[in-house]
Amino acid sequence: MTGGKRPGLQAVKKEHQAKACEILDDICMFRLDFFEWVAVDVKGTPYPGLSNHSVILQESRLVIFGGMKGNHTYNKELYVIELEWERMKRTASR
Repeated sequence: MTGGKRPGLQAVKKEHQAKACEILDDICMFRLDFFEWVAVDVKGTPYPGLSNHSVILQESRLVIFGGMKGNHTYNKELYVIELEWERMKRTASR
């Protein structure tokens, strides 16, 4: 999963809802073995925060297209993120 929006903390009228959201630029991976979301470290030039965009996985790449930018304008750019897979281990803490 990549990007998205998080509603503001205060209640707002529906017509002002877009202004009360924070547009995110993070990338998270869902770990089925632990049933949890994990933040993924991204190196290089970051892409802008987006919401309402499309993402596909093509071999070892995330391809991101479209959506809305943080300034509430349409995004027409295509972003490609190269993925490097590592086996993650989790240890139990006591």
